Amino acid sequence: MTAANGDTLGETVVLTDSADQQARGGHAGQRLRVKAGGPVPGQYVSAVQAAKHTYKLSTLFENTYANSDTTRTYPWGYLAVRHMAENHPDDVQRMLARFRAGDYAGGYAVYHDGIGTRYDAGFHQWLTVCAAGA
Repeated sequence: MTAANGDTLGETVVLTDSADQQARGGHAGQRLRVKAGGPVPGQYVSAVQAAKHTYKLSTLFENTYANSDTTRTYPWGYLAVRHMAENHPDDVQRMLARFRAGDYAGGYAVYHDGIGTRYDAGFHQWLTVCAAGA
């Protein structure tokens, strides 16, 4: 079935950015069709970013308005959160417990002081697996 705008119902249409399209030999704004039940579009964009190994996990922990753009914030933020949830859930729970209690300094300390650069090598290895489709 086709919607009024020409899109096939049951599919998600994603407009990809120019960097993503150039990496795949396409054009900016090209539509990417993802079948219903298929991978989440954000996961696709994040997998493309993962292959680039642009950031260390510890660098992403230091995101601010001043040093981040939408690529660093969204696809790379997704990758950082997914990695932590899959591989270090106890650390995530410790951090969330502090934030939920209103102890923001304590929450930041969990990843800034407690984790630091300790997981950077594991994140780098995980990015390779993620980029391969995991």
